[in-house]
Amino acid sequence: MDRRKLLIGTQVAMGLLALGLGLLTVTGMVQLWHVYVFAFLLGCAAAFDAPARQTFVSELVGEADLSNAVALNSTSFNAARMIGPAVAGMLIAGVGTGWVFLINAASYAAVITSLTFLKVEQLHRNARAARARGEVR
Repeated sequence: MDRRKLLIGTQVAMGLLALGLGLLTVTGMVQLWHVYVFAFLLGCAAAFDAPARQTFVSELVGEADLSNAVALNSTSFNAARMIGPAVAGMLIAGVGTGWVFLINAASYAAVITSLTFLKVEQLHRNARAARARGEVR
């Protein structure tokens, strides 16, 4: 499976979900059930996005740099989990919740653009292992 295309798809889905929730919030039409539906759908998209993103690291770098790339990926993910809520809190206080959802939706454009412009021929793709009888994948 082409992980780059999967990541583009999940990022588009998550960006559209953030946009939808942002528009509902800014217009004052959001209800509790909307939040539940958006949270469920975001979780479904993230269930595909997270493993694909983690394994995509091995396609971005060569074997020699893989351990450093995995460490950098983990560090950046955890740093975002620490810094993101603080930044979001300041933005919510400054511009409001709905606008923060819209800013979040716009931030997905950077990731989608970078994934789109990756030079596919330079990726380090590994051949899948042959399936064996009785093997579970």
